[in-house]
Amino acid sequence: MGTARATSRSSKKGHANLPSDKQRRSRRSAIPVSILWSRTPKAGMIYPFAPTVMKNVGGDIAILTAIRKTLGVQIVNASMVDGVLARIFEEATAVLQQQRRQQNDNKFKDDPQAFMRFIRASPALREWWTYISVHLFTSVFLILRAARQNWHKKPRQPHDIAAHGKMAHAIDAFSAVDDINWGGAAFVAWLVKGGLKVTKLTRNDDDNNDNKRDGDGDDDGDDDGDTTMQEDDQDGKAGGHAAFQPSVEDIVEGMRRLNVDVDQTALTEAFAQFGVQDGVEPAPLMDNNFDWEGDSEIL
Repeated sequence: MGTARATSRSSKKGHANLPSDKQRRSRRSAIPVSILWSRTPKAGMIYPFAPTVMKNVGGDIAILTAIRKTLGVQIVNASMVDGVLARIFEEATAVLQQQRRQQNDNKFKDDPQAFMRFIRASPALREWWTYISVHLFTSVFLILRAARQNWHKKPRQPHDIAAHGKMAHAIDAFSAVDDINWGGAAFVAWLVKGGLKVTKLTRNDDDNNDNKRDGDGDDDGDDDGDTTMQEDDQDGKAGGHAAFQPSVEDIVEGMRRLNVDVDQTALTEAFAQFGVQDGVEPAPLMDNNFDWEGDSEIL
């Protein structure tokens, strides 16, 4: 009898020590945000993965590390980040405008990944973005593009566009000339083969964000940056990582969060063409045409 009471008291005591939902939320809200997030412009932008710019903090570290290495500084401010990210869209706009002047058409219209490769390797951006892979470059491009589109769909303060930063204006200029078929056959085929790691855009990785922040915005140390960069090397090769196969739902939902409407027919054909079943993991891929980079935690 005494043992039963003791067990009961012990059980109640154990449950009493468990944190409540309110306490869990409080602890989570107290976790410092990433340094990149604290330096990235918020006016005119509604980021799909807040409070990180990328899907998880590893991606934020990689982008921040690239900016630091290029500028040759340890501490970056919001103006630096705004300028560096704006330059991507300024170059993208210039490339599309040049295409139209020279060919009266956009040769990249149906091949978004070729466009991403081209602008990343351009003289204006090569110095900055060879520190990260084409995969991660494409990710940050689409995430920032989506963040600006989200604001236009549902504006919030400040409503005066003149108060928005250089990056926001650069994205608007790009959107005015953007005729690329982001959800078409070429890009969908790349996604089916693992491009953008779309499962990371749909599956919950809150634990990763909770347990691995890259700083509180006050300490601009670089302790974690090099490790992440090694995972996602400059050449974008698999490096022995195993491939994974996203499902139809992963691709559709992941692209929806980036404001990309996927061509459903092209998606079905892509799964059939590459001989993989929906949701089944294929053998590792090393196809340079699709820039396979393995399953690194960078989105």
